[in-house]
Amino acid sequence: VEFATLPGWYFTGRCRIVNFKHTRSLGTFTFNIPEADPYMYKDCSVTQTATSSGVSVTIPITRKTAIPVITCVSNITITKDGTVYPFDAGTHSDPELRLTQGTNTLTIKGSGSVTIAYKDGSL
Repeated sequence: VEFATLPGWYFTGRCRIVNFKHTRSLGTFTFNIPEADPYMYKDCSVTQTATSSGVSVTIPITRKTAIPVITCVSNITITKDGTVYPFDAGTHSDPELRLTQGTNTLTIKGSGSVTIAYKDGSL
C-alpha cells in the first residue's frame, strides 16, 4: 500500500477485508492488517558507468540493511569498506555485499553501464 503523504514509499503485509458494501458504481470496504512488516520501503536504483580507474557511488540507507542487485554489461568489481566483490556481466546479488544504515560508498571498476538496485527501508 502506498500513501499520498509518503510518495514512493510503501508498506507490505497481509490484510483482511472485514466489511464490503457496494452500490451500482461505488464499492467501499473496511480492512484490518493482522500481519505487517514494520518498515516502509522505497525501491531505489543508481546507474553509473564503470571505469578502469574506478568511479565512486554514494548510496544513503535510511535504516534497514539492504542487499543490492547489480546489473552490469561486462565484468566489474565493487569495493566497499576495503572488500572487493567481483561481478560477471549480467544481473547478480551477493549476500555479503550489504548496504547499511548511513552513507555507503562503493567504488566500481571495469567498463560499461552498472545499475545498483536496492530497497531502502525506514521505520
